Amino acid sequence: MIGNVLAKRYAKALIEPLREDDVEVVRKDLDTFQNIFQISPEIRKLFLSPAFGFEEKKNVLQVLSERLGFSRKSHRFFELLLEKDRLKYFKEIRAFFENLLYERRNKMKAYVTSSDSFSTTHEKILKDRLKDLTKKDIELDIRTDPSIIGGLVIKIGDVIYDGSIKGQLNSIKEGLLEKSAR
Repeated sequence: MIGNVLAKRYAKALIEPLREDDVEVVRKDLDTFQNIFQISPEIRKLFLSPAFGFEEKKNVLQVLSERLGFSRKSHRFFELLLEKDRLKYFKEIRAFFENLLYERRNKMKAYVTSSDSFSTTHEKILKDRLKDLTKKDIELDIRTDPSIIGGLVIKIGDVIYDGSIKGQLNSIKEGLLEKSAR
């Protein structure tokens, strides 16, 4: 919980002063840094372990920034996280940054699960309906899962619309169990 509060605060502090032309550069740097954390256990251990001193970590960060071409703003942000011992929240900060960016651009991401693949026409229809519903531009992330049998499950923000046959069957099952328990 505290991690999420801090992560949101740092993400907000990063994105708010950025001009639109800087946003994509910083976003790319955040992705690169996150990828390094994921694929290199040595780097992750170095930055997160108290066994290494601040100066050692700062020097490694400097070398990484130079070799990977991080922008000055990104490098300073990573350095701030290092100074304040907040790198342990980097994954959450990155996620909140993305959410704030979507908000800033009046966009939302909709996670759609379908039992079958989608045609381009169906994608456009769904996108338009979700745009009407949310009043925001929609980016779809579509996945197929035959286990839902039919229909769709759509997650937008914290809201889940379950129009799947599996979801309907589960609702019927719960209703019958509830009635039989009385």
